[in-house]
Amino acid sequence: MDVSEIQSWDSGATNSGVAFNAPSNVTAGDDVVMSVFMVGGSNVTAVSGLGATWSKINGPIQYASGSYSLETWIGKGATGGTKAITVTTNGGVQYYAMCYQARNGGTAISGGTHQNGSGTTPTLTVTSITKGSLVIVATRNQNTSSASPGSPWSTYIGTNNFWQANSFFQTARQIAADNSDQTANWTQTSGNWATIGAILQPVAAAAVGGFLPLLKGG
Repeated sequence: MDVSEIQSWDSGATNSGVAFNAPSNVTAGDDVVMSVFMVGGSNVTAVSGLGATWSKINGPIQYASGSYSLETWIGKGATGGTKAITVTTNGGVQYYAMCYQARNGGTAISGGTHQNGSGTTPTLTVTSITKGSLVIVATRNQNTSSASPGSPWSTYIGTNNFWQANSFFQTARQIAADNSDQTANWTQTSGNWATIGAILQPVAAAAVGGFLPLLKGG
């Protein structure tokens, strides 16, 4: 069964140790995949909330030495009935988080890489994809994006000045149609950039009633 996206949201600019809320309570058993952007080359020291077990998937990656870092995190197995997430950063710097609530998720992996560079095309190729996975790529560009990844990618559009279609930082996602590698490309005027990936693989199909079904011979 494919992973399904339930809701998506962002924190805006939030102080370290201060919670932000999902639009609706996160359903028990669901997972949350989160991209986090920080200034000053900081990193995330802790994430809590939703009754989930939180762990880092990938990062940090900086788009220039000591400046602007990206990480991806996973909250597994929400207990339900809550919607607050708290991120704590090294040095207490502000963070900007973007979240996808997902159902039918199994193991979260990095997708092989994160990278940084300079130029007009921030990019990342995500590898080790399993059909039906939720695949995410986040970018932090020095300049605003004039173009975002096309189909089958879908770019998150925030409700404030961050994670917008023409923002300095964006997240794109897709539900993988097959096992092939997927590349996300943005366009900016020339400048530094950093990209980071995450994959939430679909949970393995469970045996009916805890047992594998018997097949009759001919």
